[in-house]
Order: sequence, then structure tokens, then C-alpha cells
Amino acid sequence: MLGRIGEGGQGIVYLGERDDGGRYAVKLMRGAIDGSFQREVAAARKAAPIVEVGPDFIVTEYIDGPSLREVVEGSGPLTGPSLYRLAVGTATALAAIHQAGVVHRDFKPGNVLLGSEGPRVIDFGIARQLDATVSATSSVLGTPGYMAPEQVSGQRVMPAADVVAWASTLTFAATGQPPFGQDTLPAILHRILNAAPVPGLLDRPLHELLTACLAKDPVRRPDMQQVLTRLLGHTTMPLPDVLAEGRTIALTPDTALADARTYRWTTLRLSPLARPRRINRPVPGRSVPAHDRRRTRNSEDRSGIRSHGHQIRPPPDFRTSPAIL
Repeated sequence: MLGRIGEGGQGIVYLGERDDGGRYAVKLMRGAIDGSFQREVAAARKAAPIVEVGPDFIVTEYIDGPSLREVVEGSGPLTGPSLYRLAVGTATALAAIHQAGVVHRDFKPGNVLLGSEGPRVIDFGIARQLDATVSATSSVLGTPGYMAPEQVSGQRVMPAADVVAWASTLTFAATGQPPFGQDTLPAILHRILNAAPVPGLLDRPLHELLTACLAKDPVRRPDMQQVLTRLLGHTTMPLPDVLAEGRTIALTPDTALADARTYRWTTLRLSPLARPRRINRPVPGRSVPAHDRRRTRNSEDRSGIRSHGHQIRPPPDFRTSPAIL
């Protein structure tokens, strides 16, 4: 062991190094791992960076990179190729573990690491180990802001819940805010159950895809294979081919992804605050409507100074000031 690199509610994470020089993240769980969970994690090894599972620890590949949450909070939302690569890479990872019969249960920005080889999803299925612990205190399972309605209401968690978490995480990555807010827990849970998501400045087609993924009814949501197929620009495609193409894009540098498809998926609407204001100016020979006269006079006075609704009179020496002349 080289040292401790993190700690959370599930356990403590250490950085380890083997004889071959490879580095790994060793997560020492708080409490023993039951047999059914070991079988679930073993299935997830086909799609997740899991190396070994023990009675009370999990060894995964060490990914040297910040989390998505750290990047967005420190540098702002992702755009262009970085956002598209994130969407495809994480959708590929979730589609792969769903094929293996595993549900992540706690997909969120903190569980996405942005390494040199693209986005990597961590803590596959580990949230299941917390079920017996937190249910005894009647707490909500999952991370507020990234939970599906069925998680909030205590129903059985299926792959459709990961679809909601993926869409919420992508909304956070693109706008800096999850779709149901991040204020108080009661307010967030109320919006998840009853309110429409707030997509921020997302535009079509990403807005339409995320809205479909955030449907209250799990039956109405697309599955992750359909999400990934749509992101790649296909209508239908066998899952192995979709996963292969998704992995290729996840490994592709951002500079090589700067194409029409990328920008079509990552276009944002122009903020109303950023749009230029229209000023009604009189046109010679054309009368100005009465309702526009006051706005025209107040928008710009004769000296060319915009007043934005307040008339500004220049000082007496304005036109003879040496600084102006």
C-alpha cells in the first residue's frame, strides 16, 4: 500500500502497487461483502475496471484523473467534443454492465473519473452493499439530485434508474446544475417525484434525449443500448457493435472528435441575457408608433448614450469638453 487516497460512506480507498508495477485502487469496505454481492461484482468485471474482490475489499484499476464533479465545479461545464465523449463513454459503460445483469445504483458526477484514456465509471454496483445499512435508518438510497422516482419511493431499483442518473449527470456536466436542483433534500425529492426537469440551455437533440431519459415512468425511458445507439447516430444496431463503437469514441482524443456530429449533439441555446438588445430607432420618412416613441427616446438620447429606460442628460460642457473633442 502506498497510502490513502480517499474515504467515503462505503469505506476507505488506498493506492496499492503490485510487483509488476501496476497501480490499483483498493477499497476497504465498512463491513463484510455478502455472497450475492460478490457474484454481482464478478459479473460486472466483464465491463468494469474491477480486478479482484475479497471478503471485505474490492480492487479496481487506478485511474489518475479528477472526477467529473471536480472538473465542472473547478473549471465550468463541458462543451463540444469533451461533452460528447463523456456522453458516449459513460453510456457505453452503463450499457455494458446492464448487459452483464448489473445495476450501478449510484451513478453520479463523483463516480465518473476523467482520465487520459477518456471517462471511466467507478463503483459499479457497490451501492447495493449499502442497502442493508441505510434502510435500517429509513434513509433514501442513492445520491439526491441523481436519483430516479422509483428510488425515492423505495421501489425496486432496475436498470431504468441508471438511465435517470445518466441523464442527470449529463445535465450537470453540460450546465453545472442537475435537472432537479441541488438545494434542500425535501425540495429535491419533491421535484424528482412531481416536477418537470430543468434542462438549462441544452438544445436539441440532446435536450430531447435527456428529457426522455428523465421520464417519471420507467417504462417510458429508453434503455442504455437505445441511448448509446442514438448518440452514435444509428437507428438500430447489435449491442456488441454499439459497445465497440462507443469504446472507440471514448478512447478518441477530443481534437479528433470535432466534427458535425459532435457539435450537433452538444449545441447549447443562447442565453436570453446574452442576446443583443433591440433598440427602436426612427427611420427617416417613417412614423414611429406611439407605443414605441417613449422606448425609443429613453433607449438612446441625442448624445448617443444608452440609458436603458432612464433619460440621461449630458452636463452643460459635454460637447465642448477637451476630452471629447
